[in-house]
Amino acid sequence: MRKFKCIETGAILLVKNEFVIKQMLKDAAYEEVKEEIGTTKDNDLSRLNKDGLVKVATDLGITVEETMTKKEIIALIEATNN
Repeated sequence: MRKFKCIETGAILLVKNEFVIKQMLKDAAYEEVKEEIGTTKDNDLSRLNKDGLVKVATDLGITVEETMTKKEIIALIEATNN
């Protein structure tokens, strides 16, 4: 999976399809974000504050409700990574 950012809107897109990846690499409207996705270690997650966890979850395409606790967000992230 590769991560792209729309230059105009700032939207982040997670792309799995190789054909789409090739197209996005050619398109000047998008830039590839050079960082690993979903590689945060479990013990690193507990060190993040809630806002940091929400960012990690959002980057993974996980929807987080405002009322969720850190433990609940970590559980969602771990479930997605497994």
